Amino acid sequence: MSDPTTPPTDEQTPEAIQAATEANSGPFAVERPATPYQEYRSEVPAALAKANEPAPVPAPVAVPSGPTPGKKPEFLVVENSLKCQTEEGEISLDLRLPIPQLEKFMTAQELEPMKIPRFVLDELLPEPTSQRLLSLADGAQAYKIVMRWAQEVGARLGASLGESPSSTDSSESTGQPSEPTSAPATA
Repeated sequence: MSDPTTPPTDEQTPEAIQAATEANSGPFAVERPATPYQEYRSEVPAALAKANEPAPVPAPVAVPSGPTPGKKPEFLVVENSLKCQTEEGEISLDLRLPIPQLEKFMTAQELEPMKIPRFVLDELLPEPTSQRLLSLADGAQAYKIVMRWAQEVGARLGASLGESPSSTDSSESTGQPSEPTSAPATA
């Protein structure tokens, strides 16, 4: 072994080793087994290159944010309002009526069914709400909204437009068979 304080000889310098390697090439070259030091030196640059490569970025994963909302119902009663979904947005109609409007609502039961929507729009609903319904592009949808509003107000009162209250209890409401209205047949 050589002394570490002794300078290397010409045979041990990197230039001398490189020259010897080049001289040992060609058709008559002798292959020498690599020393452990040479194997280590050849592995280090490859390991460094691999370490300097950027880490692969994982593909984004879709994280569920909760249940996806479905389509809103066309009509929904929330407290004292009827919420109506239209192509032009949501319309909210107040189901509360002051006494004078309530009295008019009760007289509407005597109207022909075809006249009820216009009566509701002109006489019962507040002006801004009536104008909003009249401005809808889909008149059939506006008609359905007015009729549903009348139905919901009637349900609050216990009756609906176009439905007359019964004057006597039927057999369905008493749970007993009704009295026969004709004389029994004799044979």
